[in-house]
Amino acid sequence: MQSIDDIKEQISDIFKKNNKLVLTIIILLTFMSISAFFILFSHTLKQNKKPKQGISIPEPEYSSSNDFIPPQNLPLSDEYYFSRVPKDKWTKEDADEYFEIPNQSLINELENANDSLVNEILGAVP
Repeated sequence: MQSIDDIKEQISDIFKKNNKLVLTIIILLTFMSISAFFILFSHTLKQNKKPKQGISIPEPEYSSSNDFIPPQNLPLSDEYYFSRVPKDKWTKEDADEYFEIPNQSLINELENANDSLVNEILGAVP
């Protein structure tokens, strides 16, 4: 308790000796606090008064005026499409051309990969 009393005594001595200086500092701090409050208040008031308008970007209208130009110096096959409409399901010819029935070694490889993934996930489970 002695140190608290010493601090109080030192502060009261400062006030007594430098009364004008302490009063000036208190007035300046008060003025700066009030000014900061009004600046912040007026800034938030200006932001609230602004009408909130969203930026509307018009959708661009793209249209092709010319036909597509094929790339030069490349041999194009009949299967080269500039654009195509996707089909809902494969035809028999597509399935024969693109789908490969997996053999037993591929199925075992996939099963081992899945088992190792499950073991890694469940490995720390009590």
